[in-house]
Formats: sequence, structure tokens, C-alpha cells
Amino acid sequence: MKNYVLVILLFLLPALANAQKTNAREIAKAALQKMTGGKRLSSFELEITYDKPRENPVELTQPNAFLMLLDSIMPTLPDSVQKSLKAQGDSMKISTYLDRIEMYRGQQERILCDIANQKIAFIRIMQNSLRGSPDTSRSVIGITREFPFQKPYTENPVYLLQLMAADSTELHYSGSSLVDQEESHMIQVKVDGKWVDTYITKKGLLLTRLVLQRVDTDPLIGQGPEYYKDYYLYSDYQRISGILLPKSLEKITSRGDLTIRKRLEWKSINKSFPDETFKPEPTYEERARFKIVPLRDSLYVVIQSGNNFSHRSLVRLNAEKTLDVFMEPINHEVIAEKFFSTISAHFTQTKIRNLFCSDNISSIAPLPALINQSTQFIAPKGNGFLSEERQFAFNPELDSIWKVQKAKGSLIIFDQNMVQNDVNAYVINSEKKEEWDQLHVFYYLPRQKLVFHKGSPYWAIKNSKQLSPVEKRFYEYLVKEKIQVEKIIYSESFIDEAPLEMSFQDLVRRANSE
Repeated sequence: MKNYVLVILLFLLPALANAQKTNAREIAKAALQKMTGGKRLSSFELEITYDKPRENPVELTQPNAFLMLLDSIMPTLPDSVQKSLKAQGDSMKISTYLDRIEMYRGQQERILCDIANQKIAFIRIMQNSLRGSPDTSRSVIGITREFPFQKPYTENPVYLLQLMAADSTELHYSGSSLVDQEESHMIQVKVDGKWVDTYITKKGLLLTRLVLQRVDTDPLIGQGPEYYKDYYLYSDYQRISGILLPKSLEKITSRGDLTIRKRLEWKSINKSFPDETFKPEPTYEERARFKIVPLRDSLYVVIQSGNNFSHRSLVRLNAEKTLDVFMEPINHEVIAEKFFSTISAHFTQTKIRNLFCSDNISSIAPLPALINQSTQFIAPKGNGFLSEERQFAFNPELDSIWKVQKAKGSLIIFDQNMVQNDVNAYVINSEKKEEWDQLHVFYYLPRQKLVFHKGSPYWAIKNSKQLSPVEKRFYEYLVKEKIQVEKIIYSESFIDEAPLEMSFQDLVRRANSE
């Protein structure tokens, strides 16, 4: 009898499995038909903005390892300590919530997707309080092998249903579940080699939930791997261009504490895009631009722009047709080549005599042409993990170049005040103690009564009129040493069109306004 039953089960299993596949496929096709009316989604443009986040639902949140540890030791602590820790925890929770609100304030995303040709352009606009204006980032995928097409199924449930309806897509029917008081089909779909859980309401045939299984092999607290889930909840479906699409999307991470809430504005459905829509975005190197601005008395400022940040370098043209350059070290070979090519093109028939660096040099790979010109490099000594002994310990070739240049005298590393070709190098914090505490230096040109200093006082936010801790130390050093300064050139600026230099009196006013 047992053998007879076993034979029947073995005979029925393939049929049951096939029926399960058919059932899942038919449900997906029925949902797709309900949401599209038989139309095919070939392209879409979506604009995403953010609502205030809210606390995660308890049923979708897993225990927090840190909080569990804290709860376990709390009873062993004195009442006063427990009260203090609780107050700190409540304060941190409020602070995190307010920070998250600020992070998403004014943030906007746009997705332009050509499904038929498998191309996507992602555009993100974020407020930058330092610049006082939005920053825009753009990326295009699906046009090169390095950046293949990414299926936008988490943003567009109709697109996911089209994948599920295709016979080539693996599906698995997992049963039914009660979601928000409504019975839903649970169907697993394999997308790009990973199983995704979908929930489709039985009554309305709407895809209302999507779940991705995640794993963190090296969590910040506790032992890995740590398993968690990302939930995508779709609601407020409306028919747009004949297709039912959600106007609201909530993203929940089970190991987090706040739900990210997105408003979805469907700008276009099944409309063609202009060719320039998917034009590749310029690279960081391509965006970098340099221009040279005359200052006075054979002084020039080199301005680097193009990447939402402005760097300034100072060039002094000497009588013997040599140049002294004051700058932050550039550790990017392409950017360094563009920088020095700009200088060569502007100052013809000259060579760089001295290169005064406002920070320690972590690499001389971007500077081979200057080495061949016998340029002298002057830079503060790195400390701790940025010391030359640590930086070049595992690179014998760079270590050898470094030692040869030092022996020739073309590489001057200092940690105390020094003078080089009538330029005074001052060390503000020669008493540094911690491994991460690096030297803060500035260069002083006595004849011009000018200082070149690493810093960024030009912000768009209100406290830009106050001195940062480093700038305050810089100001106090100038006053203490009675250095006769009239103008200061800072190496950085967060805003465009910032002044090329600051008067010492402006620095005094900022210091006294605190």
C-alpha cells in the first residue's frame, strides 16, 4: 500500500509543480491585465519627492542588536545612570529623526527609462547648505558594458508584472497572506538571479508589496552574517495614460527604525525620449576646469571648478621667468596633468621653481614632469598613518623615488617653521600628539604681505561668518606672532564666485563677531 501511494505521489509531483507555475503566471497576467488594460509599458518618466519619514511598523522591524545589549545591562546600572542613558537615547532618537528630515528636504529624483532599448537616466537633485544651491548628479546606465541595464522593478510595479508574465521568468507560488487586512497572493519571482517576494491582492489584483532578502556579512555590531529585509509598499494607485500606477511608495529596512516615504509623480508613459536623454555624463576628470586670473604684482590665482567645489592655487611669476606655485596637493594624475598643462600654456617659456604644498604629499605619482624639471617640492611632514614611513612601506618603487628626491634636495619635508626663496612657511600646531592630527601650515609672502592658507571660509550658511576651529587657531597664531598680513588667499570655497582673497581686517571682524 505504501509503495502504491509513493508511486501516485511521484506521478503527481511534476503535475503539481507545473500547476503551481501556471497558477503564479496566470495571477501575474491577470494583475497585469487589470493594471494596464492590455497596454505594453515601453517607457516612463518618473519624478520622486520625499515626505517626512515615520517610525517603522513594529511587525516589519527586527530586533536591534545594540539596543538588546543595552537593555540586558541596564538593570545592573544605578538608577541615575539608567535615567541618564534613557535621556540620551531619547535625545539621539529625536536628533536622528530631524537629521533625516533635513537630509531629504528638497531632494528630488527623476528616472527616465526606455524599457524597449534598455536604457535609464537617473537624475538626483539635493540641497547643499554649504553652497546655498542644489547639487545635481546624473548617471546613465545601459549604454556600456561597465554599466549594464538595471531593471527598475522596485520603482515601477507594472514593469515587474511584465517580467512576471513572461514565460522565461521563473516564478514560485508561495501561498496567501493577510496584508493590511486584505488577502494577497504571495509569488516569488527571480530577477537577475535573485528571488523577490511579491504580494498581489486577491480582490483588486494590485501589486502592493515587494520584499528583498538582504545579508550583511560584516555588520557594525555583532557577528555576521546579519540577515534583514527591504520592504517596498505601494499605495494610492491611479490610472495614468491608461495604466494603474502607485502615487506613493514607502521603503522600510527591517533593521532600521524609520520608513522612507516617497511621492511618485508619473510625468510620461510610453513616450519617446530625445537622443540626448541618454547621452553619457561627463566624468569627474572631464568636468574639471581650470582658469587663471591675474591678481596683482605678478601674482595669479588658478581656479579649479566643475565638480561642485572650487579649489584655488596661487602662482607667483619671478623676475628670472620662474614660477612659485602654492597649492593643495593633487593626488589624481589626470587632474594634476590638466592643472600643470593650464599653467604651462599660460606661462610660456617658464618653469616651476618651487611647489609649496599646503598639506602633506601622499603620492608623487601625479608629478613626474615636475621631477624632471628639477622643481623643488616643499610640504609639511605627514603624521601617523600619513607619515612617509607608513605610506611607502608597501611600495618599494615609490619609496625609492621619495628617498632619491629627498637626497637630491628637491623634496623638502618640514615640521618646523622655515624659509625658502623669501617665502616663510609657518607651522601652527607643531605640538601635534594624536596619530590623526596633521600639521596645519600656511605660507607667507613678506613683500606682498600675503598668506596662502588651506581653508574654506566661503559657505552659504549663516555660521560661515564665524571662524572654524582651524581658522581660529590660524588667526590667533597671526596675532601672537605679529605677522604683518594684509590679504589671505584660501585654497577652497563651497560657493561659486567667492572672493579671490580676504582682507586681514575681514578676518579680524569675523573673529570678533563670535
